[in-house]
Amino acid sequence: MKNLLTFEMKKFCSVKNAVVVLLALAALMAMVQYNGLRNKSYWGSELSQEDVLVLNEYYRLKTEYTAAQNSSPGEVEALRALKEHQEFYYTQHLFIYQQQLMGKNYTPDRAQDKIELALERDRHLLWGLEEKGYAYLQETPVEVGQRLAANQCLLDQGIAPLTSPYEMTAVNFLYQLLTYPWVLILLITLALLNVDIFSQEVDGGAYKTLYSQPPTRRQVYRAKYLSYGAASLAVLTVLILLAFALVALVNGVGDPRYPIFYYSQSYRGMATVLPAEAPPAAFTFLPWSAYLLRVLPLYLLFALLIIVATGTASLLLQSTANVLNFAIVLLFLDVLMRTIFPVRSSFYLVWPFTASEINGVLLGAFRLSALACLAQQGSAVLALYLVGGAVLQKRNLAGGIQA
Repeated sequence: MKNLLTFEMKKFCSVKNAVVVLLALAALMAMVQYNGLRNKSYWGSELSQEDVLVLNEYYRLKTEYTAAQNSSPGEVEALRALKEHQEFYYTQHLFIYQQQLMGKNYTPDRAQDKIELALERDRHLLWGLEEKGYAYLQETPVEVGQRLAANQCLLDQGIAPLTSPYEMTAVNFLYQLLTYPWVLILLITLALLNVDIFSQEVDGGAYKTLYSQPPTRRQVYRAKYLSYGAASLAVLTVLILLAFALVALVNGVGDPRYPIFYYSQSYRGMATVLPAEAPPAAFTFLPWSAYLLRVLPLYLLFALLIIVATGTASLLLQSTANVLNFAIVLLFLDVLMRTIFPVRSSFYLVWPFTASEINGVLLGAFRLSALACLAQQGSAVLALYLVGGAVLQKRNLAGGIQA
């Protein structure tokens, strides 16, 4: 078995896989660069877009108030409510304007001022959402409450806030990497590293020769998955650590205490409830270092799912080109389905790649909890492994040892 593992490991160390590793590293650096650009434009671009929407609503309410004042001057209460609603939006506009000014001229020594401004804005927003029942873009009281708690934690513990959600400290780089679609960099890399795990011998004409050697088919089957799976995970881990180190050298590590939102029921049962129906204690935030411990089981099992799914396709399709075509179609379907179906849709109860949005799962975005996703992925890994083994055992290889 040891010789078989060594033989398979040598095949894994191919020119093709070396190219895949280099492309994956380039993709990680491109992600860092892209988010760096978004970080620079955040205060002048994304907040400006939000401000436009807020001002549009303000002017709509102002027009409505003027019309009501002219047509029904005696409706004092209705006019007062409209005026208050209008002023709510104008105040939010002023907060956004102050945040833009601070963002453009931000320096680390103003970290406390930045947090206090964010707290003041969100307190006003929460008042409008809860006390007055106003609608504000796509915001919900739960989301605003989470931000308030996290920013209060930053203030209390003296943690410097991120310049924007896209600031590429090494800590935030890892968090963003677990968010769809950036997580696809990892998943596509795993698929490409294993795309020819079984089809390589078919393409090279050595398929029957391999399975006619003294090692049984079961032994070869296990050796391939052990060698390719372990090597793939090791390579991907080294890539992530290398990218982490490069980002840390350029942009700093970031504070590992930085609070990350977490849906605490995710590991307590097999299903979640709607965030709006969840008790306040169900939503909390963890230091980044503690959050990572919740991420690892989902990441590792999902990586195994990708490896076994790619291996099964390689075994059944018997052609690297066909496996690549299959993987491209599957990737297209995944992106398309996520566009069509909202996150609370029943579709994600059966879609095997739901948990690729790891941060979404841990935030309770889907109807499956992290525990349910682990059970789903584990079942899929076992089923695919057994199916592949059964197919290989029954395949006529003219001389292959089937015992």
